[in-house]
Amino acid sequence: MEMYAKLVTACPHTFKGIKKFFLEQCDAIPIALNDDRMNLFKSVVIMKHFKDKEHKAPKFSDMTNEEIARWHKEKSDNFYWYK
Repeated sequence: MEMYAKLVTACPHTFKGIKKFFLEQCDAIPIALNDDRMNLFKSVVIMKHFKDKEHKAPKFSDMTNEEIARWHKEKSDNFYWYK
């Protein structure tokens, strides 16, 4: 434990300075939280996170055409919430 404690050092930057330091080191630009690209990124992360969860789509072979149409509309409405 002592050996690893010697390898760990505190970050010399303040919390506010970390963002500036990161942007400079990565040659990046900040993106506003309400930017369309950020909203798209958030929706993709959410969709991928819940992809394997218990809220999976029902099997289509057991559904009527009306049930498939209703399911498709619900999923489409949920996916485009970020616009």
